[in-house]
Amino acid sequence: MNEILKQSEHHRVSELVVNWHLTEACNYRCKYCYASWIKPAESSAIWRNKNKTDQFLKSLKEYFDSTNDANPLTKDLHWSGLRLSLAGGEPMLLGDRFKDIVETASELGFKVSLITNGSFLSSETLEWLSPKLCMLGISVDTTQSNTNNLIGRVDTKGNSLSEGCLAKIVRLARQYNPSIKIKINTVVNQSNCNQDLKGLVNILKPEKWKILRVLPVINHNLTISDAQFKDFIELNQSVDTQVYIEDNLDMKDSYLMIDPHGRFYQNSLVQRGVTEYLYSDPILEKGIASAFNQIEFSSAAFCSRYIPNNIQGAAA
Repeated sequence: MNEILKQSEHHRVSELVVNWHLTEACNYRCKYCYASWIKPAESSAIWRNKNKTDQFLKSLKEYFDSTNDANPLTKDLHWSGLRLSLAGGEPMLLGDRFKDIVETASELGFKVSLITNGSFLSSETLEWLSPKLCMLGISVDTTQSNTNNLIGRVDTKGNSLSEGCLAKIVRLARQYNPSIKIKINTVVNQSNCNQDLKGLVNILKPEKWKILRVLPVINHNLTISDAQFKDFIELNQSVDTQVYIEDNLDMKDSYLMIDPHGRFYQNSLVQRGVTEYLYSDPILEKGIASAFNQIEFSSAAFCSRYIPNNIQGAAA
């Protein structure tokens, strides 16, 4: 039974966020990447079939619309807006299909946001894309090229985004859509846990800086200790933006996540700190209500992720 049914307190948020990871494919090779799902193969991903994609998006919009009293979330969670967060892998690798998904989701009434490594955000692309997004999230772990190489946050030619490139992307996004919100995601791992990113964050001035602890999904090579995570937070105090800190346990049951094959999934911490994914049946095969009932989701944990951390207090 869905965990949401066991909770009694009624929670309120301005919007419910559904995260659809479109693809496992990426032009980067980050060694800690969590976007590695149990097969079926990428060739069966929903985005490859426009009719399935349209049907899938319509199902999500109808089921998670705030007016759908049949959704069990309404028993203790109230929201007004519905946001679809597109992620990967790298979703912009899909080219025209990515554009079509953004257009279709917008037409259905979703607010749309994007998590990207930023490598495809040319001036031309930003001019088209920015007005269609309510939030642009860019994954940035460092601006040091040697550290990006150690992490694998580089393309096949060893290229990664410089501080100047990031600043230009943010400037153009705001130029083309003055109401867009910028988010920076930083995964703290063995290669960057000693780095001071305050200067970069204060230059970019994102509305949100999310600091996440590396999740041990693939291996333990870049995992860090409690002390290392705390030290990074202490080092990066005093930034002119809202900071949201997520340790591994904070992520458990707090996201509505869907994999490329249209399955709800959650991460489950098992013995020795290893993380594995638990999956529902495919939404398009079993129905969205049946699939959603197969995963655990905590409205309290979800809401807590949208409360900014006092970064000084979090490090104490």
